[in-house]
Amino acid sequence: MIQRPASLETAKASAVAYLDDRACIALTGEDRVRWLNGVLTNDVAALANGKGPRAQYACALTEKGKIIADAIVVMFDDALHVWVPARTAPGLLSHWERYVIMDDVEIALDTDRRLLMVQGGSAAKVVDGAMLAARAASYDDLLGGVLLDVASGEAEEVLRRLVSAGAIAIEPGDVHTLRVEAGRATFGFDFDEKSLVQEAGLEGRAVSFSKGCYHGQEVVCMLENRGHVNKRLVQLQVSAGAPVQVGAEVTTDAPVGKVTSVVPRDDGSAIALALIKLAHAKPDAVVRVGDREARVQALTT
Repeated sequence: MIQRPASLETAKASAVAYLDDRACIALTGEDRVRWLNGVLTNDVAALANGKGPRAQYACALTEKGKIIADAIVVMFDDALHVWVPARTAPGLLSHWERYVIMDDVEIALDTDRRLLMVQGGSAAKVVDGAMLAARAASYDDLLGGVLLDVASGEAEEVLRRLVSAGAIAIEPGDVHTLRVEAGRATFGFDFDEKSLVQEAGLEGRAVSFSKGCYHGQEVVCMLENRGHVNKRLVQLQVSAGAPVQVGAEVTTDAPVGKVTSVVPRDDGSAIALALIKLAHAKPDAVVRVGDREARVQALTT
């Protein structure tokens, strides 16, 4: 049933994949929305005002503004779930528990859930054809689409229905490849616990600049309004030549950064993401990766 697309183009209609690299943290209690709004960068309170299943991208930060984890918040019925990179979940849970004091909120890992994404121009049509529209939350991970937060016991049936309705099922590992080609950063590859939100280019979709206070807000707002980061994640088009490796140095007259992800192409060229000095993080700027010329295609989002 699994089909591996050769490139982003072949998945534009409708690609479906399990996001099994993420773990589910479930929140319960009367104060859960208000409490979560205080520990994530995006406006969870505004999300709670919607109807039906809905989803939102956000980040959890330290007080110094470093990213602990990126997060997908999913709300449906009475459920409030935060899907975070699986390797960060135990540490994040322990970190968050320190901030539950007088609040009516409980947080716990829920290992009986799976998260599916359906992305592409025909995602809505596919989900409707699978009779799952009422359970789908609008969410743009790659090309616009939806998320389905389902019990583990029904996940395979949900996937089968989506494929029968026309979705292209892909392996979870391919999702990262598609993100590189779409210029979207992946936690653990392109940014991590040492990164600032603006370095990864996440401020446009992960941050609300109009909400109330949250952990790390001062750093994020200061960088946005009165300062700048020293380096920035960009997408590079690398000319044909010897294979490019993750960690390869990006240079001009001197080193300016490193490659964080790379997708080789059949003609010997490559698409890569790289964290480089801000002065060179401009569309059409020319740099080098080894002996290969590379051009900045876009800033990541």
